[in-house]
Amino acid sequence: MEKLSLGLIASLLISTAAAQDSLYVFQVKGEVILVTGKADRMAKKGSLLTASSSLRLGNGASLTAIDQRGVTYEAVGPATVGFQQLLARKGKPRGSNMTAQYLTYVWKEFVGGERNETLIGAAFRGEMRMLTPTDSAKVVNSKVRFNWKTDSLATAYYVLIRNIETGELAKFETDGSRLALYGDNSVFAGGSYVEWTVTTEAFPNLNNLPFFVFELIDRNTYRQLETEHQAFIDDLRLLGMDERAIADALCETFGICRFH
Repeated sequence: MEKLSLGLIASLLISTAAAQDSLYVFQVKGEVILVTGKADRMAKKGSLLTASSSLRLGNGASLTAIDQRGVTYEAVGPATVGFQQLLARKGKPRGSNMTAQYLTYVWKEFVGGERNETLIGAAFRGEMRMLTPTDSAKVVNSKVRFNWKTDSLATAYYVLIRNIETGELAKFETDGSRLALYGDNSVFAGGSYVEWTVTTEAFPNLNNLPFFVFELIDRNTYRQLETEHQAFIDDLRLLGMDERAIADALCETFGICRFH
């Protein structure tokens, strides 16, 4: 039992140390210079901070960084802040337990982790390109923005969108990673439930493709759903996120989407 306890303590210490080997910048306001051994440059969202990094914050400037556990670290100018000093400046506890989970997802995006399943833990149904709207999402019906993963070998992507209630199927070809449709598109008419998928085949067998399903809702329904996650929204506002970024976070985290 003693050996097990010592081993567990050692593992926890190693895990904690590993989590603090590096941070990523999550939010910057004002002028913040990132100083490293190579060159000084402006800090921006996604900038990597390591033990050799320090920050020069101008008057009124602020910076929020995150670690892989979703813990935040904050610095306010005017000041020069070293990496170890930043680690001692943890942010305030959050009102929503989903905030750390969302920030952990952001960390994985920064380090290039692929998102093969939704944040909340929906079942993964094989290799998929679709990102948002996530499966079972609720989307404001004025505009729907589709996003998917791309790869270097594909030259064209085919977005297939089907109205489940009317059966109407629309296909769009693009060479990018996103497509936006407005509420007056005919594929949305006559039904509230829509499914979509992305493929690199122009004429695929639809029975072999995985689909994501989403529901079209109005703005009043969206506002009602927003209130259920007010603590999460308040946390993100305290982190300095603007309303558009908060809307994206609600979509990625809870599948409640309002696209601009």
